[in-house]
Amino acid sequence: METRGHAKSVGKIFLGGLLGFAFWTLTSHPRSKVNQRLPEKKYKNLHISSQEGAYLKVHKGNKTFHLHHWLILSGLYLPIIAIRKNILKSKILHGFFLGSIIQGLVYKDRFHIIKRLEKIVREEKIIR
Repeated sequence: METRGHAKSVGKIFLGGLLGFAFWTLTSHPRSKVNQRLPEKKYKNLHISSQEGAYLKVHKGNKTFHLHHWLILSGLYLPIIAIRKNILKSKILHGFFLGSIIQGLVYKDRFHIIKRLEKIVREEKIIR
């Protein structure tokens, strides 16, 4: 009987993982029609976008900190693991976080977090 409960929990985590992976693929993949319709928001030195993957950029001096969605969700997931109360016990929610984090790690630039302003300007000139 315990095996059945364990299998059910794993199934819920897997379902949540698929939902998280699919959600972030639809909203952050540059070729996605959903992604192309999402707005970009800028406020002072803060830039929130789903273009080229979902991210939050913070401009500070001559550096830009590129916080990818997988990095943000990892930071949010750690307290959820520690708290484990009510909705935070949901296996589907845990799976959603894990699927979202895994999806963000499939991008080539997943570890490109800090960029210097000079490099950003050079890349912009090359692209245009």
